[in-house]
Amino acid sequence: MQAKRHSKEKRKEVRATALWQRVVVDTMEMGMTSRGGSEYAIVFVEEFSRMVMVVPVARKSDSHKALQRVMLEWALPAGTVIFSDNGTEFRGKFEELCAKHSLRHECSPAYCPQLNGIVERENKEVANMIRACLIHAFGVKDNVVCQHSLWAECCRYVEVIRNHSKHSILNDKTPLGVARGLDNDAVHDMMRRKIPAAFGEGCMATTQEQIRKRHGRGFQKFVARAVKARFLGWNEKNSSYRLLVERGNRIM
Repeated sequence: MQAKRHSKEKRKEVRATALWQRVVVDTMEMGMTSRGGSEYAIVFVEEFSRMVMVVPVARKSDSHKALQRVMLEWALPAGTVIFSDNGTEFRGKFEELCAKHSLRHECSPAYCPQLNGIVERENKEVANMIRACLIHAFGVKDNVVCQHSLWAECCRYVEVIRNHSKHSILNDKTPLGVARGLDNDAVHDMMRRKIPAAFGEGCMATTQEQIRKRHGRGFQKFVARAVKARFLGWNEKNSSYRLLVERGNRIM
């Protein structure tokens, strides 16, 4: 007499068939506190276009703040599914925010990580790109990436690169192109205007006039008008660049 073998049915990933139909979210622990006090990165992926957004946060419980940024920049329509795992960071204020703006929050069943596979793969890509950018810009010492506390500054840069790069799933179209209906040439032109230099690339930052006067009494004509710096990204609030000044190792 043979016992029957009951094979567990494999759950398959559900794929979105339209734009803004489904956004997958996950939390990635970075293992290092950034200069701004962030310890985690909340990663959002719009399934249809594969648009990515990476938001550094200080605590897991700040996931609702990350969702607010996504809602503001992506203008999520009512009825969009926000799909996450069963982490406690996606309860409480996160669920309240979803309900307030008519977003449907759904969770994956326990022990079924494959249902969250899209964002899990994106986590690896984002982490690899952040590490590569920091190594290229600052190097490695004693097998540890130098200036690793700048990982949060690198998140926005990596996000833009991912959204402006071709994706095999999209038949070599870019996520931004699919989301906005643009061809690849238009998307690449946008990226060149948005990113004037590679992350950590050397540049010169002009100093303010009052600083030049304070340090150049009597010979202001010969006071340096700029200091050596490295490009980190840009400030969305006032459209200025964020730079790491080499002297003093400070961000401006």
